[in-house]
This record gives sequence, C-alpha cells and structure tokens, in this order.
Amino acid sequence: MKTTTLILLLFFATQTFGQSKSELNSRIVALETRLATIEGKFNRSEGENKILISKVDSLIFELDKLKQVSSRKENVDANGSIEQKASTDTDKISAGSQCKAKTKAGTQCSRTAQEGSDYCWQHRPTYEPSSDQKATETKTKSSTGDTYKGREILTGPRGGKYYINANGKKTYIKK
Repeated sequence: MKTTTLILLLFFATQTFGQSKSELNSRIVALETRLATIEGKFNRSEGENKILISKVDSLIFELDKLKQVSSRKENVDANGSIEQKASTDTDKISAGSQCKAKTKAGTQCSRTAQEGSDYCWQHRPTYEPSSDQKATETKTKSSTGDTYKGREILTGPRGGKYYINANGKKTYIKK
C-alpha cells in the first residue's frame, strides 16, 4: 500500500508540476530572443564606447598642443644665459591677463590685470608701491586731513570714516 501511494504521488507530481516539451521549447525560444537583443545592445554600446574613447584621445591631443603653444620656450645662448621667447602673441599682451597676486586662501587672483601691470586694481598698490601713490592721490581728494594709527583718514560716499590698512583694504573707524 505504501509503494502504490508513493507511485501515485510521484505520478501526480510529475503531471501537475512538470512542463510539456512544447512549453519548454517556447520558453527556450523566448530566452534566446532576449539574449540576442541584449547582445545587440551590448555591441552597440561597445561601438559607442570606442567612438567616445577616440574623441577623448583627440581632445587630450589638442590640449597638449595648446599647452605647448602657450608655454614659453627657453633658449640658452653661447654665454650660458637664458633667453625667453614668447611663442604666441597673447603672451606679449600684458593687459587683459590674469592678476599674478595670491589670495588669502592661497589661490591665484581671478581678476584681470590692469594695463601696464601684472596686478589687478586691488593688488596693484600692495605689490607695486610706486603705483600706490596714484591711488592715494585720488583718495585724498575726499580726505579730511586727519590721521588714525599713522594712516590718513578718508571719507566714504555715505560719510563713513576709514583708512587703508597694510593689506590695501578699507578699515572703517567706529564713531
């Protein structure tokens, strides 16, 4: 009795849970078509990757060329002294170039340098003291003639009193 029950259970399990050959074949075909579409997408993306890599390589090549053009070439003459030649016309123009001063954060100033100088309007008095005289001449027109800590007191557009500190910045005097 046990064996017949076991055989009947096995028979019903295979009939109810088993799949026919036609069902299995149709699933195989469906999986093969999915695999083919995935392979097609993979091959297309692989081709696009190759195109992008070639574009990146060409951009890197162009960047290297630009770096070479903008860099200065040094030639050593017979006496051993170094002569620098500007390789482009843009190196010869000082006006419109970037200010060479360093900010408090240690980065280069982002402003453009004034004509005839390597520094912007803010850093020029600090790094080129001779140009500072011109700046103070224009500021003294609104000054009162008083001094504070050895600095000349100036009057702002709204009537505030200030002086220029060692960093070239305005320091307002409290009333």
